[in-house]
Amino acid sequence: MNCILPPKLQGWGKLAVLIDTDHKFDVHRFSRLLRSRIKRLLPDAEVAMTTALDLLHVFQPTSSHQLTATIQHLPMYLVTNLPEAELGVLAVDSITAFYWSDRFFYEQARLANRSSAPVRSKNPLDQVSVALANLTRSHGPLILLSIWDLNLPSQARAQRHLDPPANYADTSKDILPASYHITIAASSVNVGTEDVSFTNTTHFSGVVRTLGSSQTTEFSLCTTEDDLFVP
Repeated sequence: MNCILPPKLQGWGKLAVLIDTDHKFDVHRFSRLLRSRIKRLLPDAEVAMTTALDLLHVFQPTSSHQLTATIQHLPMYLVTNLPEAELGVLAVDSITAFYWSDRFFYEQARLANRSSAPVRSKNPLDQVSVALANLTRSHGPLILLSIWDLNLPSQARAQRHLDPPANYADTSKDILPASYHITIAASSVNVGTEDVSFTNTTHFSGVVRTLGSSQTTEFSLCTTEDDLFVP
């Protein structure tokens, strides 16, 4: 959100690209949060809303190959459609959305070629990693990659979170390296809190880890119908 807000509203004034692989991005929810943020700083939010939303571009690939192609063609897309805009953020939600479909594809290919010599399948995230690295070198955006974990938290999974976000047949330690890993989990939902502006509040607890370090930083995050804030 800060990326697409203008500097006069404490933002970056840059382009944000969301690759919504899960197809769950709620533009109405995002617009509501954005309008609430702007109204705290400006009495008339509509012009600033339009300007900010023009800097948000969303793509929805349906396979790992489309994900790679989307990232590879982003520089041409920017030059053609937004030659004056500076790319501030590239977010992929989530980076492992096509894990099961990829696994099914490679399993089917393996069964179809049982009579031939086994061939070790390539990890689809290898190509994604190369495309992200090239984009980083050419445009230098902040890159955000998300992974959903629907299991209950445990110490083992907390430690596993430090590992690369892939579990394909050819996983290596060099796939999708990241500077920081952030784990966020909903801790509670309060309905009707004392402060009426924070009713229906969802509380999130988070941990930030630096890759290669054992140090962690804990934080809290809350969301309401109209806001996102750190208590």
